Amino acid sequence: MMEKLVGYKTKGQIAYEEIRSRILQGMLAPGERLVIDQLASEFGVSKVPIREAVDRLIGEGWLERSPHIGPFVPMLTSDEVRETAMLRAALESDAIAHATPRHTDESLAEAELSLRSMGAGDGDFATLNVRFHTALIRPCPYDQLRSMAIELMSRAARFHTVLRLGDYANPTQEEHEELLGAVRAGDPDRAGDLTREHIVRAAEKLEAHLSARGLAGER
Repeated sequence: MMEKLVGYKTKGQIAYEEIRSRILQGMLAPGERLVIDQLASEFGVSKVPIREAVDRLIGEGWLERSPHIGPFVPMLTSDEVRETAMLRAALESDAIAHATPRHTDESLAEAELSLRSMGAGDGDFATLNVRFHTALIRPCPYDQLRSMAIELMSRAARFHTVLRLGDYANPTQEEHEELLGAVRAGDPDRAGDLTREHIVRAAEKLEAHLSARGLAGER
């Protein structure tokens, strides 16, 4: 796996992306420990790039480290869900407001394709959801605002992947349709308001699900 990509990415970068992807997809579950030696063997590299990747993921909050067990995937908490939603709602609603008047038929078609794929069950819902929201803010002219919003989308996608909410898709799709309609109509204020409400509602549902499973601990 590593040899094909080393030409344009460092081994540490590739390891970082692969471990992060596994966390996002739920392949590394909350509470699961990472063993540096095993990952180095699996990726066919020394332990150095694995440690670099793990340190970076800890710094970004994707992993935590315990003196007794080493690096591990942190458990989900209501605090994390709530804080991520607050930040995402603020940034993404602003980003979509700036993006709305800059959309073209082509950029709207990209969002439409992701939305239809979600409705048809054609692919992983969490991944398509990020793709849809990313397409809606891509014309935003502020690079840092856009990149920070996308990073928070990925964190939220992890929550849905881990909790696997079977009844989440239908009401979410209705909200997506309304949001795309506001962007298509060129209404930045409504697009921003709908985005904020959509994110907050999703977080409330996640918190309720955590509470029902007895997992709603605070940090």
